[in-house]
Amino acid sequence: MSIALDKVRLRANPAYRAVPWNRVTPEARETLAMGADGYGVLAPQEGSHLPLVAIDRDTALLFLTLQEPGPAPDFVFAANAGEGERALRRLLLDRVLELEQLGDYVSGPEACALMGVGPAGTRGSLVQLSIEAIRYGAALADADAMTLAHKLYRYNTRPVTPMLRRRLPDRAAFVDFLGLGPNGAARHAIDRSWASGDDSPAWAVFMARQPRRRRAEQPCKLYLGLALEELPDCLPRLAAELGRSEATQFKIGVELAGLLRPDKLVIYFPSKEALLATAQALLPIVEGRTVHAVPFSAEIASGGALSWGIDPETAWFGDRASWRQWVCEKLAAALITARHSNVHGLEPWQFALERLRLEGVDTETFMPTGNWSEAA
Repeated sequence: MSIALDKVRLRANPAYRAVPWNRVTPEARETLAMGADGYGVLAPQEGSHLPLVAIDRDTALLFLTLQEPGPAPDFVFAANAGEGERALRRLLLDRVLELEQLGDYVSGPEACALMGVGPAGTRGSLVQLSIEAIRYGAALADADAMTLAHKLYRYNTRPVTPMLRRRLPDRAAFVDFLGLGPNGAARHAIDRSWASGDDSPAWAVFMARQPRRRRAEQPCKLYLGLALEELPDCLPRLAAELGRSEATQFKIGVELAGLLRPDKLVIYFPSKEALLATAQALLPIVEGRTVHAVPFSAEIASGGALSWGIDPETAWFGDRASWRQWVCEKLAAALITARHSNVHGLEPWQFALERLRLEGVDTETFMPTGNWSEAA
């Protein structure tokens, strides 16, 4: 069943109150980012377990208007086609607004069950891996939002074994293993087109020696989802091929925890088009190799040997957060919202996927959609 949200009665959740930004406590300000169109926050009433939520001026106007239950005001539907309804769905799933049903008001998973979820088509193996991660997260009944997001982010990380610790005891051993030492095969290939960037304890970073001709339109990242044992053999060919591409930089994990995570090698591009063109050139390098796929990324090569994402801009000075981190934080918040609900026919992982879809992510592929940039 699906409900047209311009035909129903809504109300602001009475467990929230709107607080302008200049009346928000300093402690709360430190945990929230406020954009240029920010109004303030929705603060939970005493005794409520709802989270503190930063809101813009349009959301505040809608919330204050619906203090008196009734239909959503016309201005909500004056935006682009479908955007008003999508915004209302997000606010209902987040328990900011409530939907009248048989004389009562519902929100969260209960409202989601009434409104229906997006279509479920054929899902590839990488999306199935991501759904397994969400199911795992839903089973962590006592984890807080930060812990849950971290668990989702680290899903499909290989365990540290005594054999691996003996084989790769320190950074020098990793550098030698990857062929990045002075006489290593990967080092010779890398030095032709790449210069060392600002390394960290966890990453070796390489920057393009020649500045790229095209400005960054929508910076994207390509994940190489291969087992660590495959890296010494494929890294020289990879570095050479990337040198002929529009890639601006790449980084490789150089500690055991980094090499055992699925996103152990990440390549950055100025646009999606440049990324996809290079991915086609890399297909022969990854073909037939052992895959260690990266959850919550969009599959390119079958099985997840290559996948991609786009890092969202944050509200603070244009800084970029991680695509996968952003996805995992959204999913964790939705799983916590669904934690204590018992809605027939709607599993917590389905609710979390629907909430992510409303943020502009195609949950059949984990690609960002045309609506994603605004939501992010």
